This record gives sequence, structure tokens and C-alpha cells, in this order.
Amino acid sequence: MSNKKRPDRRPRTQSRPYRPPQSHSARRVATWTLCTLVVVALFAVAYLSTGKRSSAGNRLASGLAPAFAVGDVVSGRPLSSRYFKSHQDTLLFFSEGVMCQACLEQIQSLERMSGQLAKRHLSLVSITPDSPAELSQAAASYKIHTPLLSDESRRMSMDYDVLGLGMHADMPGHTFILVDRHGVIRWRHDYTTMFVPPAELLKAIPGR
Repeated sequence: MSNKKRPDRRPRTQSRPYRPPQSHSARRVATWTLCTLVVVALFAVAYLSTGKRSSAGNRLASGLAPAFAVGDVVSGRPLSSRYFKSHQDTLLFFSEGVMCQACLEQIQSLERMSGQLAKRHLSLVSITPDSPAELSQAAASYKIHTPLLSDESRRMSMDYDVLGLGMHADMPGHTFILVDRHGVIRWRHDYTTMFVPPAELLKAIPGR
């Protein structure tokens, strides 16, 4: 009997470097990183589109005007969205209020043109986030007779989509909204300045 070893005829496979399997925690980190990047991108797109929409002044520019019921600081009487039915057209003026002197002067300037407003069948109503006490003091100081509505809760400002269009995210900027006697929004403009010359404003408001 021969003691010679028989040659191994089995094919040899090429050796590969050892790679440890990826752990579940590493996979989760990679997944969360990807999700975070997607969310950040979506927020960036939303922010840019919102800013573009605001500058164009096309927020809630048509449709039924949101209902409201607030006390008029000047007259002391309750004032609601039924007010629209008693007038041909109502010009809602949203502004920063007492912290903006130019906004109060805007009301004064429009009151001085009351004759032209009457010819256009326009009634002005001011809405600000000030307290009733602050508005009452402002009305006395500036001798304002226009209805002044306190919107401390920002409910009306949110309903009419006017927040964040000025210098503060939680306050209105300088927005005029035209509502007809049927309670339908006919026109809107978000101005970037805190005072609009009355003649320019009246020219921009569409007539019937």
C-alpha cells in the first residue's frame, strides 16, 4: 500500500476580505439622516413659497369673508360681520395698531377723505391686535371716529390670513380687504409700507 497523499483536486475559491455586517443602529442613523434632510428641504420650499405668496398679495383674495363679532371701541356697540349687509362695501384695514403711528395717521387721512369714501359707498373698519383700553386712548388722542376693533387673540387676523406680512410674525402688516354687502371679498392688497397715500389707495380699489 502506498503512503503517498493524493492531490486535492477540489477547486479553491479566492479569499475575500472580511467585512463585518452593518448593524441595525447604523442603518437607523442613515435612515433618520435621510428623513431629516427631506424634511428640511420641504420646510425650505414651504418658506420660500409663503414669502413669495405674501409679497404678491394674493392671500385670501376672494370668497366669503370670515364671520366675526367684536365690540367697536369707538362707539361702544357690538359689531359683527352682519355690518356688511348694512353698507354697500366695507374696507377692512388690518394694521399693527398703536405701536405704528403711521397706521393711525392712515386712518386719519382716510377720514379726511370721507366725502370720497361716501361717493364710493365705502365704509372703513380698522382691526388691530391692541387691547380695547389702548385703542380707546388712541381714538381720543388721534380724534378717530372710524370703528376700531380689538383683535388681541389674533382670531380675525388668522381668519383673514394677514399675520406675518409686516415686521412681526404674530401681527398684521398693512392690509386692506374690500368686502361687499353680500359678505364676499372683492379685493385685497398687502402693502409693504406703513402708510399709503389715500388717493393712491382709492385708485387701487376696484369700483362697481
